[in-house]
Amino acid sequence: WKYEDAFKLMNPQLKDEEVVTCAYGTRIDYIYLRPRENDSWKLTKCSIINAQPATDHNAVYAEFETLSE
Repeated sequence: WKYEDAFKLMNPQLKDEEVVTCAYGTRIDYIYLRPRENDSWKLTKCSIINAQPATDHNAVYAEFETLSE
């Protein structure tokens, strides 16, 4: 399938155990993408947003930029 973790693409320096997306100290929320050479977009930002106490999950936020042809 070759899907890639958007957060890890933008933050390769972070170790898996340093990235948490829920109140239980684990990572369960992701944005997966499959970049291709002929894509008309590019991932420019991906971050994890603390959403507690509204939920026990954190939001994963990604921004994409349209590439000009």
